[in-house]
Formats: sequence, structure tokens, C-alpha cells
Amino acid sequence: MNFKKSVQFLLFLLLITLLFLPSCRKVPSSVQSEKENQFRSYILNHKFRASAFYADQPIDYITNDNVVKQETDLWQYVKSYITDDKDNFISNSQVSIEQNALKIPGNDSAALNRVYSISSDAQRVYFDFVDYDYVPRRYSLQEFKDNYFLVYIDWPTGAKVFSKFELVQ
Repeated sequence: MNFKKSVQFLLFLLLITLLFLPSCRKVPSSVQSEKENQFRSYILNHKFRASAFYADQPIDYITNDNVVKQETDLWQYVKSYITDDKDNFISNSQVSIEQNALKIPGNDSAALNRVYSISSDAQRVYFDFVDYDYVPRRYSLQEFKDNYFLVYIDWPTGAKVFSKFELVQ
């Protein structure tokens, strides 16, 4: 094969590869997409309160001190001002966090308005919400039932750290 034909052949292979690549992208499975839509409908226009915080295996939650504790029940680490919050999901992207009596230091607003989103891929449904400082954080949805939902983050040691939110009036 001469040089010109080799280049033409390589360009042809490159073109075929570029045309084929978009079809290789993973698309959300219909099961995850359905779960995403159901969860979105479930939380819309409802209020929830954090009710549990735990790990599926023992972890040292505070890693920047000299004490090594291996615990699964992590509720003691929940900031006091989080415990009486009501998270009111008022639209498909807006949540109003009612601070109630216990407020985050430095912000005595009755409500904090934040954004959230729900998305999925072939493996998981994601819940982009807030952490204990009310800054954005990505969670994975574990489950939702009639009166609660459960989300988690992957801990660096391989554990899953769960946050449970119960439905309130």
C-alpha cells in the first residue's frame, strides 16, 4: 500500500470511529429514569426533616483529630440547627429550608432558599441538594417510601454514609 492510500484508509477508519462513538454513550436506563421521575414527583410540594445519619460500616467520621473512633451511628455529628429544619421542595428546582428555632450561626433568616436537582445515569439516581453548611452536595438515592427518603454519599474508606429525611406536615 502506498502512503496516500494508507492515509486515506486511516482517515476512513477515523471517520467510522467518530460516527460510531456517539452510539456507545451510556444512556439512562428506563428503570433509573422512571425512579428519577417518581422521586421528583414524590418530594415536590412536601416537607421533610433530617431524622437519621449513619454509615453502613464503622468509620472515623472526624478525620482531622487525634482520636480514632469507628462508628456507624453518626447522628451526634449533625449540627443542631439542622435538626429542626423543614425542607420544603416548592418546585422542580427550588427548596425552601425553614430554619425554625435553631438557626445557622450568622444567618437568622426564617427560610433559606436553595436549588436542588434530580438526575440519573444507568447506575444511580442522583440528588443534588445541600450539606450541613447549606452548600451544594451530590447524593445518591438509596430509596424512598411513603414517609421518608434515604440518600447517601460514598465515604473514602468504601462505606456509604446515609442521611434519612422523614415526611413532616
